[in-house]
Amino acid sequence: MRLSIMEAKFYNKQQDTPTTNEVSTNTESNEPPAKRRRTSGATNLKDVWFTWFTQEPRMWSSTDAGTKYARSTAKQVVASLKLFLPDGFKLHEKSPRYRDEVLKIGEAAEVELLAYIRGRDITARGAQNF
Repeated sequence: MRLSIMEAKFYNKQQDTPTTNEVSTNTESNEPPAKRRRTSGATNLKDVWFTWFTQEPRMWSSTDAGTKYARSTAKQVVASLKLFLPDGFKLHEKSPRYRDEVLKIGEAAEVELLAYIRGRDITARGAQNF
C-alpha cells in the first residue's frame, strides 16, 4: 500500500514538472520576471540603536546561536551610527530619562547617516540593507 502511494506521488510529480520545451516558451515571452516580495518592512536604524542599548538582557552579551545574525547586524548598524554623531555621546544608565536619551541620540545619528547615504545616491534605508 505504501509503495503504491509513493509511486503515485512520484509519477504525479513527473507529470507536473514542465519540460524544457515548455520552459523555453515561457522565457521567450517578453514579460518581465515577477518581482520578489519582501518578507517584512525595513527596520529603522534608530530602532536597532534603541534595542541595542535598552534591551534586557543586553543584546551584545547574548550567546544564543539563534540570534547570531540579528546580533551581528545590530552591532554593525550601531557602530556605523556612532560614526555619524558629531559630538559623540554619553549615556547614564541610572538616569530616569535614559531611554529618552538613547532614542534622541539614535534619531540624530540616523538623520545624519541617511543624509550621507542620500548624498551618494544609495537607496538602502533599513538595517537589513546595511
